[in-house]
Amino acid sequence: MSGPPHPYARRSTPLPSLRPTLAQLEAAREVARAPSTRLGSGAQLLLFAHSPAGTQVEGNPGVGLTLHSRHGHPLLDLAQDGVTDELGGWSAVNVELAPGSYRLRAAGGPEGATELMLTVAASHHTQVFVPRRVDARYGGNPLLQGALVLQGELGGGFDPRRPELDLTARITAMLGRPQRWDWRLISELFVASQEHSPFLAVYGAHALLELLRTEGKERAADTLSLLEEALIRCLEQLGPLPDVLAVVLGLRLKGMLEAGALRRMERVSTLASPSELRVWERPEGWTAPPMLHGSWRVVVESSIQSPRLVRSGSLLDQVAESVVAEGPWLTWRVSGRPARVELVPEHHPAGALRARAALASKLQDHLAEGADLADLELRLQPSRLERRLLMHLVQHRSGQLLPEEYLGDDPLIRALGAPWVTAQRAVAALSRKLDARPAAPTRLPRMALRETMELTPPADG
Repeated sequence: MSGPPHPYARRSTPLPSLRPTLAQLEAAREVARAPSTRLGSGAQLLLFAHSPAGTQVEGNPGVGLTLHSRHGHPLLDLAQDGVTDELGGWSAVNVELAPGSYRLRAAGGPEGATELMLTVAASHHTQVFVPRRVDARYGGNPLLQGALVLQGELGGGFDPRRPELDLTARITAMLGRPQRWDWRLISELFVASQEHSPFLAVYGAHALLELLRTEGKERAADTLSLLEEALIRCLEQLGPLPDVLAVVLGLRLKGMLEAGALRRMERVSTLASPSELRVWERPEGWTAPPMLHGSWRVVVESSIQSPRLVRSGSLLDQVAESVVAEGPWLTWRVSGRPARVELVPEHHPAGALRARAALASKLQDHLAEGADLADLELRLQPSRLERRLLMHLVQHRSGQLLPEEYLGDDPLIRALGAPWVTAQRAVAALSRKLDARPAAPTRLPRMALRETMELTPPADG
């Protein structure tokens, strides 16, 4: 039986071009001139849904795309509140609102409704282009993983002739399907961020973190020299956005966050206090989900060293089990009811390892020689994360490894692709399911059963 896909795996099937047409970009320019809806003040958001070039979507292209508050309260329905040109294949709205995090929800698709936490920067115009995927799998529904997110100056509108759109499309395609890295593109992003949007540097920084992870510091040395200046510029102009903080955290994770560089970043005037950058020291942990999937990976891997980075019951903990491992953005499936998670005891290394070892022992009892794994899975009905945990334990049930070598924080969190608290909740939940279902009787293989019958003496009489 094959195991689940790796939590960080990316589907490598190339996407067709999902960019807007030239006519749609001109329409976006007109809509972006002035806000038509007011939900607050301090920032603007252009939300533009479109059918990609060469396709046509029947009906309103804005259907199924809605904006919600960070806590899930509905704020805007693009189909109802936007301007629509069905013949041109687009629907758009330009909103004035307060800076912060907002949930962008897309209905339909193979995973059901999915969400992306959209970060709107203060004194900036966030511009989001969402294509509608026209194929048998998506059925014309909004495709969040094909979105382009730009950060422009407030009052500057949208200019399709500027290079941000092309650079963003190229780098998000690279982040979504990392196969062959374009060093020249990463350098272009850092250079362009000086003259144009500083958010381009955030994209480049996450590509650089991926390169550091796969190819080491030596290959990235030249580009690293541009990173500190780009991060300071991002903090000065955009503030401590979650994806900017994830870059700082990622450098710390790689052992490449120099004390002098951190002090220079902490002196940026947009920070309320230097502690805003030191997310690993915050009592409340990480608060809002980032936009990029690369940021999510940094948070998950950092919870190995700092388990309280994601606190039990936090918003990140709630969405962790529903994360969709596809594309450049951090998206998750939306359940029919608001997520309610069981609180788990915060980090206690010895207790956590004992609980995991007890789970492994219970699994050994349920999977004695000849037992059927598929039958056990059918009886347990595990969640996606619990199934990933089950497969991880099954792979190592031979006993050739010491418990800490596959049950410790590092191997377990990397295998599950979830923060410490979420991983530990999966351990407790799977353990309860095993307790509730007695171990099935061992079924002898067919050959062994025949040999047993041959050796059994006939009954008297």
